[in-house]
Amino acid sequence: MCACVQRSWTMPAGVSPVTVTRLLYQALTKENLNRAYKKVANKGASGIDEVTVEEWETISEKIRKQS
Repeated sequence: MCACVQRSWTMPAGVSPVTVTRLLYQALTKENLNRAYKKVANKGASGIDEVTVEEWETISEKIRKQS
């Protein structure tokens, strides 16, 4: 997994944790992930964030389990 995923993240000023959680739930819906997966033109190769589709699947599963 790339180092960019392992970096710590700081909540932007004025943004509540509830808002971030809601956005993650919206982004991680099965329908949304399937739609995004189908749009990947580079067949799952990593993009600017250096995270492949396979790595993202692992990351998103970990996020879901934490909720």
